[in-house]
Amino acid sequence: MSDFLQDLRIAVRILRKRPGAGLVIVATLGLGLGLNAVFFTSLYAMVLRPLPFEEPQQLTQIFRSQADAGRHLMAVADGTFLDWRQQELPATIAAYTFESFNLHHPYDGNEPPERVPGSRVSARLFSMLGLQPAQGRLFDARDDRPGSRVVLISHSLWQRRLGGDPQVLGKTLELDGLTHEIVGIMPPSFRFPLWHELWVPLALDPATASRGSGKLQVVARLQDGVSIDDAEQRFADLSRREAATFASVPAGMDVNIIPLRDAWLPPITRKAMFVMQSLVALLLLIVCVNVAGMMTAQAAARRHELALRAALGAGRGRLSRQALIESLLLAGLGGGLGLLGAAWNADWIEGLSAVEVPYWLSFRIEPAVVLFTAFMTTAVAVLITFLPNHLHAFDLPATLKSGGRSDSGGGRLRRWLVVAEYAMAVVILVGALLMVRAYHQLADSDHGFAVDDRITLSLALTASHYDQPNRTLGFLDEALAALRALPGVESAALVSHLPIHRNGGRFRSLEVRGADVEPHDRPRVSVQAVSSSYFDTMDITPVSGRGFSPIDMQKGAAVARVDEVLARRLWPDGGATGREIRLSDSDTWLTVVGTVEALRPVEALAGTDPPPRFQVYVPYSFAAGGDGRPWVGRTPSLILETTAAPAPMAAQLRDRLAQLDSSVAVYDLQTMRRHIDEYFFAQGIWSRMFSLIGTVALLIAALGAYGVSAYSVNRRRKEIGIRAALGAAPRRLMGRVLLGAMRAAPDFAIML
Repeated sequence: MSDFLQDLRIAVRILRKRPGAGLVIVATLGLGLGLNAVFFTSLYAMVLRPLPFEEPQQLTQIFRSQADAGRHLMAVADGTFLDWRQQELPATIAAYTFESFNLHHPYDGNEPPERVPGSRVSARLFSMLGLQPAQGRLFDARDDRPGSRVVLISHSLWQRRLGGDPQVLGKTLELDGLTHEIVGIMPPSFRFPLWHELWVPLALDPATASRGSGKLQVVARLQDGVSIDDAEQRFADLSRREAATFASVPAGMDVNIIPLRDAWLPPITRKAMFVMQSLVALLLLIVCVNVAGMMTAQAAARRHELALRAALGAGRGRLSRQALIESLLLAGLGGGLGLLGAAWNADWIEGLSAVEVPYWLSFRIEPAVVLFTAFMTTAVAVLITFLPNHLHAFDLPATLKSGGRSDSGGGRLRRWLVVAEYAMAVVILVGALLMVRAYHQLADSDHGFAVDDRITLSLALTASHYDQPNRTLGFLDEALAALRALPGVESAALVSHLPIHRNGGRFRSLEVRGADVEPHDRPRVSVQAVSSSYFDTMDITPVSGRGFSPIDMQKGAAVARVDEVLARRLWPDGGATGREIRLSDSDTWLTVVGTVEALRPVEALAGTDPPPRFQVYVPYSFAAGGDGRPWVGRTPSLILETTAAPAPMAAQLRDRLAQLDSSVAVYDLQTMRRHIDEYFFAQGIWSRMFSLIGTVALLIAALGAYGVSAYSVNRRRKEIGIRAALGAAPRRLMGRVLLGAMRAAPDFAIML
């Protein structure tokens, strides 16, 4: 122990003797270790840290799947879930849906409601996850019935909208025009499943439950000793029995059970994080090579000192131990600096994302991150000790005779270190540039519709008076007319959902009259209910036939326009106009009145399967079901082509719509460009991360080359002085220095 303390004191004395070089080494190590800590924090949060639930390894999510269905994994239908709850199962199941609500507080007066993201959850979901409210109670079986009017709220919503009222339990909120009693407040930071702020009972009604397409996200906790394969077999048997009993269940339905973390975070995202961590580790290797070069130079400068110590009896092991302790001191200071930087930049990843990060991803410095950084710090210390330690094998008499002025034995090694730095930096930089180029090609490519100078916004028509189809259509007509009249608005259009949408849209299988095609072979299409101005506003080029006429829009005519790619697939001989098609979940045959240019296929979002590439357009007033409700739904979107700046235009839009109906919530008001960025948010994150890694790698390599060159020049000061005294011009001396630095180029080319 005394030897260790003595070596540590020597290391501190050497660091104080050469503070400039020490600070450069500590800062360089801090940068490399800090980046590793930041990226490992992200890796740990997204991949390694258990989900914040009780025994999360038993939690899974159940999906249905169908061969050739476009999206391989589909949500579960209401009727299917109700049937499962009546069976003996190898798991406890619960369900939730994504849903937003128009929130109106009694004290808001005539202010427009706020659109708040929420969920409908079955009564046992939170208790199955092992969760408890901070105040009040969870839902029970009495709440999970049709007509229930209770609500759980998040801690943030309680503070933000209700002022943290301690007597809030038992009070009411108005959600979508209906009064709900507050029965509980969830713990701080809890916003299940992503960033949601309130929860109401799922309250499924068996009388109206569907068995076709579904929207339930079913979570299951497997019983002890039950494997995923065993559970899948049991649920698959139930699915086949359901298909044989009910004609509305598509043929070939299967069940897939996936661990909950895998369902929430696609495998490709996990792979991307490991690739990113590997690149950052390679960056740390560049840092180590850089620092090793600096320490090699220092070791060469200390050859006389080391020779004296060896002459006084210090063995090779003693000198190596001293070098290791010096490296541990420098690496430890760098690791501490890196952890401080990582803690300061804990929200860096969240800042990169164009969308809000799920609540269960916490990018904070945790004990696992500290242990990882300590391990990497130790490994770095050993590595940066190894290369300089080669210089200890010197000729003792020659070194003492030269007085330590000789630089033999280190020049070639330092040059190779610089070459290795540049080779690794170029590899990382090329990969970063390819990733950035791919992202910009993806986001800036022609998607088949206009992006620039377009503003989008969504409406929530949830008030009770919009149960009447005529009121819905009347308001939408008024809204379109009012927004078209605003200064700076060139055109305005209505659509049920935007063409590229993170939350998906209406996907249906398509039947063609006269074509004998099995249900599972029918094409899957994205159905958009639009106004007649939609195609002009979005610059979607007509190909054949006609558009939607005012009479079509007024009467909700059973007509459709399809994209040209779909038309060529269905009718290779041409002549799509006049043909009849029918969408699943509809008994109405649609007459094709024209074709339009197809949208460009988009890349999958964060590793999920891409949406169907085929597009079918119907008038927004078209009513597919027997209830007369328009296909456009309760949450349509508006698209405006404008010449005005988005910020002042946004206020005008909100004010004008509030004048028409203050009960309508306006949300997701943004430019189309921002909307595209949100859709490709995952690719944007990877692009920015790669850019950072590539830039830092090149910077560190350049600093390493500069440090080695500066050391070489410093060692040659006497020679350079003599040459200058003999009449060598400064330009010629500079050229010789640059030529010496460029001698590594052939070695660099060979290494590449």
